[in-house]
Amino acid sequence: MNAVDTKRRILDAVDANFDAQLATTRDFVAIPSTRGADARTSG
Repeated sequence: MNAVDTKRRILDAVDANFDAQLATTRDFVAIPSTRGADARTSG
């Protein structure tokens, strides 16, 4: 397998899984941030 074939296989794999990647990103973005929450509850 040469570099062109390898590149094509990588690009095909990225394209094939793009919707799943977007769904995962949406799931992570939907999780509320807890940054700084510990300071409000400590005291």
